[in-house]
Amino acid sequence: MQLGLALTFGFFSYYYVAIHRKCTAAYGSEIPLPTDGGATIGKDVQFRFKLIIRFGFYLSILNFIRVVINQVGIWLKSPLLYYIAIVLYGVNFMLALVWFMFAQMWRWCYDGQVCSGDFLTAQEKDI
Repeated sequence: MQLGLALTFGFFSYYYVAIHRKCTAAYGSEIPLPTDGGATIGKDVQFRFKLIIRFGFYLSILNFIRVVINQVGIWLKSPLLYYIAIVLYGVNFMLALVWFMFAQMWRWCYDGQVCSGDFLTAQEKDI
């Protein structure tokens, strides 16, 4: 299951392109800025979301390595490998907490809300 999660994150972070144009937003504007006009005042929200997905990929790889070390430690009855797996579990948990906080901050900041369409009216969402 861990390997499947890692492969899914890897696919979405490096190969899948949902939107071919980036979403740039500036504070005070309720619509995304046009990217073809060379707007430099906005923040590239799509890049932030891609960073979050890539960080999730690296976290899932770290967790997969921890699971393998844990299983080998149980198989070999090695307390050292089991201890390493426990330490990696703690490190992975703390990094996942940081990952979750950044995902929430970037999604619910003003720029993230603009690019996610939170300020669109119901009529604009149907288009």
